[in-house]
Amino acid sequence: MSIDRNWKMALALAFGVAPGVGYAKLELVPYVAVEAQHDDNVFRDRDADEAEAVRGDRQRADTLLRYEGGVNSLYSVGLQTFNLNAAVNKVEYDRFSELDYKGHNIDGGMKWQIGSLVKGDLKLSDRRELQDFNDTNGSDERSLRDDTEGSLSINIKVLSDFELRPRGGARRTRYSRGNSRQQDLDEENYGLGISYVGRGTMAIGVEGVIREGEFIRRDPAPGQVEEYEETTIQLVGRWSPGEATSLDYAIGSSRRDNEGVDVKNDSTVVGMLNVSRVISVKTNVYAGLYRAISSADREGESSTIGTGVNAGGTWKPTQLISINAYSFYQREDFQNSTLINADREDKLKGIHLSAVYSPREWVNVTPSVGWEDRKSELASEEYESFIAGLQLKLLFPIR
Repeated sequence: MSIDRNWKMALALAFGVAPGVGYAKLELVPYVAVEAQHDDNVFRDRDADEAEAVRGDRQRADTLLRYEGGVNSLYSVGLQTFNLNAAVNKVEYDRFSELDYKGHNIDGGMKWQIGSLVKGDLKLSDRRELQDFNDTNGSDERSLRDDTEGSLSINIKVLSDFELRPRGGARRTRYSRGNSRQQDLDEENYGLGISYVGRGTMAIGVEGVIREGEFIRRDPAPGQVEEYEETTIQLVGRWSPGEATSLDYAIGSSRRDNEGVDVKNDSTVVGMLNVSRVISVKTNVYAGLYRAISSADREGESSTIGTGVNAGGTWKPTQLISINAYSFYQREDFQNSTLINADREDKLKGIHLSAVYSPREWVNVTPSVGWEDRKSELASEEYESFIAGLQLKLLFPIR
């Protein structure tokens, strides 16, 4: 056997693609979908009086049609897996036609592995969607939000019971309209963690992450940059007493340094706790809580400390029907808000329900309803909304 062939065989064995070791498989599912949705508070107004003051019309509700086409794909070869999901959509409003827009959602990545010692996860995404009207500074002019993100995480086996986890990522956000209260954003993050994984049901370790970024003001001083830096150190872990139950947790401290605002050195305890449980082949549930600090991405705000809880689950009463439920409550504490010249507290709660009916392998019918309620010390931030929708989706699997 030649030296070249030895190298080729060694690489093939490492990546799990040698004959008898790996295999290639492609799953490709193009689809088209149409959804009708009724929103009783499109612009997230506090009430009809606010709607009339802003637009000269007390009407707040509208019905929209969303047309979408896309493809979901998965390609695996040996120990490597590639995925790409891409969709384009067009949204048309019945009453407020000035809000019509075209958007897209593309995400992909690669899970790779070299032997049993190194694993990696690469993720890339790009999305365009309509900006939330609760963040438009009292304007109801349409603004589109473009988000581009990428991340890479690596797990390296050290000795027999430890893992080293370097990671990094970047994010870019842009808004199409200049008088939005939101600011454009560029951010990078990098971190390093080490965990004891052992051979039992528990993993525990420590992780440090640094985020550096800048907000780019759109109005009234275009191009003005406001930089920030966040450093987080956490104890992280996972407990899996069995295949049906898992618990992930993290607790630590974050420090946020914001340039150009009075409160420069905000810090707080941060963490999260997520629990999931498979009750039966038909039912699974999950619950979680979190606490985090971030720079408010709106002009006139400093750091935001967010605390929240959520719970949900999936129930499959038959092979053809799946019912999903999700509820949440979150509190946002805006530090040093110049909009009210004091700290500010907002509270948001909501519930979302949906069901998927699949009479055939290539047909999905999905009714959905959702309700949200926001309370704030800044009156213009308050709103209540109810949304109901019905989607028809046709799939064309290629195998």
